[in-house]
Amino acid sequence: MTGGDTVKASPARLFEPEYRARTVLLSVAFCGCLLMLYAILTWLPQLVANAGFSVSSGLTMLVLLNGGGMLGMIVNGTLASRLPVIRVLVGSYLLTALALLLLGFAQTAALIGISAFFAGLLAYASSVAENAYPSVVYPDHLRATATGWCLGIGRIGGMIGPYLGGALLDLGLPVAADYAIFALAGVISAGAVLAVHRLGARAVSRTEPAPDGAEVPPSSELGGRR
Repeated sequence: MTGGDTVKASPARLFEPEYRARTVLLSVAFCGCLLMLYAILTWLPQLVANAGFSVSSGLTMLVLLNGGGMLGMIVNGTLASRLPVIRVLVGSYLLTALALLLLGFAQTAALIGISAFFAGLLAYASSVAENAYPSVVYPDHLRATATGWCLGIGRIGGMIGPYLGGALLDLGLPVAADYAIFALAGVISAGAVLAVHRLGARAVSRTEPAPDGAEVPPSSELGGRR
């Protein structure tokens, strides 16, 4: 790679006028997803205990959460290769939010376990689908840079999530309110991705030059299959 190529593929290129809006919005989406995931991974046992169950029951729910996550990563990886990524991603975000809301209102161990399983399935599934999304909305020579940027910035949400959960527990809010606040992050993530879609961001066309001056292969439009 030449020096000129390096400049064109640098993170600074992601904030040029053509790409700035989608970069900011996708950074928000990635942060929201990891905020939900790490908040629930950190605090689920305590939230279950606060709902009147034993700590061991909370740990059991955590196992179910991770079991669902394992299945979710497999399922959403398959879906993202067959369906428009925008649909898979937005659906995963919103369904994760719904599962978290259901966790807040579940009154029996069985319902909490089912909700935890699906919350894990959908939260981990969201993280898989979002990893594929930058390749849909950036040209070929920026895709790796954009994906790395979004993954890195998304870790900010992963750091905020556990802290936010602890702060909410210190406030002594109802358990349902804690879950609802976590779920809000999923709604914000879905809104951010939909905003990228509505802005009409597109992957580079055949006519846009690649860093080395060669033509870039045609890419799908935002929301198309990969």
